[in-house]
Amino acid sequence: MKILLYRPQGRYCPIEAIYMTARGNPGHVRAEDQRMDVVNEFFRRNPDYGFVKFHTHSQGTIRIFGEQFATHFSEGDLRSYEEQLRTNPEFIGMVVTPETKLLYAPDNPTIRVVSGFPSEANERIHRELEEIKRAFGYDFPSLTATRRGH
Repeated sequence: MKILLYRPQGRYCPIEAIYMTARGNPGHVRAEDQRMDVVNEFFRRNPDYGFVKFHTHSQGTIRIFGEQFATHFSEGDLRSYEEQLRTNPEFIGMVVTPETKLLYAPDNPTIRVVSGFPSEANERIHRELEEIKRAFGYDFPSLTATRRGH
């Protein structure tokens, strides 16, 4: 599982960075405590940021659990999102499948894809996350995405 970090700008929430919070398999994903410590400290230091809780329903998940997972949230997704909304009314959940992108939030958001990624903001956020990780004495991989062959 990942979170997409954003700072609201009026009616829009442009994504500035992606951060991995959990790992799992087609049936279950679990947040990693150290990664959650780091990102929660980031949000404590940067209260103007919000996040989209993001994961996928892969072809493997769909093959194992059924075609409905290609176009719908799982019951577990919905339970988790309802729980999140009780404590955070600005919560946004997102599931990406090979067929679609699903958003879950009280104000019925939509996705707009634009060209370019705010690389300066992404680099700044990841530098701060790395500083927090070092300050906590944690030693997990950063998992920065790179293009293959580069």
